Amino acid sequence: MKKARQYSLAFKQSLVKKMLLPGGPSAMALSKEIGISQPSLSRWVRELGQRVRPEKMGERTPEQWTSEEKVKTVLETGRLGEDELGRYLREKGIPSTWSNGKLR
Repeated sequence: MKKARQYSLAFKQSLVKKMLLPGGPSAMALSKEIGISQPSLSRWVRELGQRVRPEKMGERTPEQWTSEEKVKTVLETGRLGEDELGRYLREKGIPSTWSNGKLR
């Protein structure tokens, strides 16, 4: 029987953070890339995800943003086309459903 490999907490946290970034790899994709099982990676996301989640504006609703955040977002997205707006929202961690009339 194969002995389970032990990974450090810092190593697990770095992989979880990578998966939680906007556009980050799925547990399945990362599993294939680094050779750690998908179930292990998914379990680490469940167990560690809240502690290592990158700070994003998208974790708060637009109603909870500061006035400065709202103005900055409107100015940055005002002239963006649909594709550029989608890319901006992903980078900032803002769900695209929030952009429908709430940012513009």
